[in-house]
Amino acid sequence: MVQTKAQRSASAVKAARTRKRNAKLKAEAAPKRKAAPKRKAAAKTKGRR
Repeated sequence: MVQTKAQRSASAVKAARTRKRNAKLKAEAAPKRKAAPKRKAAAKTKGRR
């Protein structure tokens, strides 16, 4: 499939927007991901107490 210049730039813009959004989400989720293992461990030990 041959794209016109307009289609090419449109898809590039879309990709850039998605990349930007993904990066933002990733940056937002990083601290949560760091804390997750501790929470999991706490949940596991809760039943033993």
